Amino acid sequence: MIASKFRRFEALRPIKSPLDFESRLSIVIIPVSPTMFLGRIGYTKFLATSYGNKGIRANCISPGGVQESQSKQFIKNYCKRVPLQRMATTDDVAAAALFLASDASAYITGTNLVVDGGYTAW
Repeated sequence: MIASKFRRFEALRPIKSPLDFESRLSIVIIPVSPTMFLGRIGYTKFLATSYGNKGIRANCISPGGVQESQSKQFIKNYCKRVPLQRMATTDDVAAAALFLASDASAYITGTNLVVDGGYTAW
């Protein structure tokens, strides 16, 4: 997750993650509204190109519909439009963030990981 006080962390010791995963650096941004979407992707690319030479990776997650308290009819209609035929869970989005913050994504930076069950594949 993006750490709003990253400078403070950086000044304390040379960590490699705002999540403090044993000296790995990874910034993961999750847009929370459509109006923030393009700005967050652009900001992610800016961070990736500006700080990549310092070993800092920056990535963005764009989740699809996350099932919470929507009506059954909404869920049914939404799932018809998704190849995986279900809505995302918070665990689906968390797993993507964990992946991007881990060494498994050590050579991934400046990207937007779409976690939408294939909704945008149509």
